[in-house]
Amino acid sequence: MCGFKHCWLPALVCLAGLNLAQAAAPERSCALFDSNGNWASAVVTSGALIFEMHASDATPKEIEMRLEGEPLFCRLFLSADERYAAVGVYLTIGNEDAVKIGVFDRSTGKWASNFVVRQREDLLAKLRFNGFLGDTSKLVVTGIGKSKPREDVKFKVLIFGVDGQPAAESGLDRILPRSNRSWDVDSVDARHNRLWFVGSPQFCPVKSVMLSGPAGYGPSITEAAVGGIACLPTVIGFPKVNAVVGGNSGNQNWVWRVDLDSGTGEKLELPQSKPTGQVKWNSYAMSPIPEFSPDGEVFALGRSVTVWDTFDRSRDSGGELDIIQSKPLKVLGVIPLKDGCGSGSVAVDHRNGSTTVLQRRCGKWERDEFPKR
Repeated sequence: MCGFKHCWLPALVCLAGLNLAQAAAPERSCALFDSNGNWASAVVTSGALIFEMHASDATPKEIEMRLEGEPLFCRLFLSADERYAAVGVYLTIGNEDAVKIGVFDRSTGKWASNFVVRQREDLLAKLRFNGFLGDTSKLVVTGIGKSKPREDVKFKVLIFGVDGQPAAESGLDRILPRSNRSWDVDSVDARHNRLWFVGSPQFCPVKSVMLSGPAGYGPSITEAAVGGIACLPTVIGFPKVNAVVGGNSGNQNWVWRVDLDSGTGEKLELPQSKPTGQVKWNSYAMSPIPEFSPDGEVFALGRSVTVWDTFDRSRDSGGELDIIQSKPLKVLGVIPLKDGCGSGSVAVDHRNGSTTVLQRRCGKWERDEFPKR
């Protein structure tokens, strides 16, 4: 059985709402900014989630959602009109994976619904909460069903209303090449109603299909755009309707952007620490989900470092948050992560030429500004 706990969470400092740098810590958290600079937060402990909306002109008010099982991490999304905030908490309940979703109505200051989506035969692996569908207030949960290794992948799309009830179009299937069974990035772009997938046996071109509605094909990414690094990315994100951002780690660490209208793009090699003394080489791994500012202009990407010495012994050596401008690609700043807290959550805001990075570390919210003031 390959649920999200086993197949989606690499052993790195994952900064998209996961606190893997201190796996035994009881607290999990997630956060995001809205288009006006206000921000939502959720702090998860065993048994409860505390949700807050933060605004400069009001004191945040806590609202609680009870939880069952072991919380692993959470993710937050806003509807296109920003009336609703939805938080998904990934849980292990017994031997099953599940996601509990809470939908907060900002107009009333109350929960519109709380409901649980559990692992089942047609959601056996990669159970994921993907946020709001397009410009609607409908919610998307996806997963893949049970199949044999040589068979194509049956990708299931579940759609819910803000009341937690299944929508009329819920339960769609998308049949994907079998390579997508082991491709562990979150390739659902719910905001733009797209599902991205790789080919088999050749990964490129990376194609897209409509997530909801008729199964029509959308834009694709060819090897010509930024070279072969786009063919099987370890990170992928969707800042705008006509752009895809990705990343790859290995001997070199790249981030890249493809402009879908023109089929062209650019790539940027991220800095790496040079080996010194007994260190033979430094191995980097990337968090699977980049965190974008509401306007899509800036994103944060987490990287962890494993140091290998001349006797092939390895040890963790902290990590960093790279703050990157989407177009043109440019590293705006680096936030080192060397203490035992890691990062419980990351949210990014960009306005008036400046970028704010919000993190929860050691039980406190902290801000970094770029450019530095």
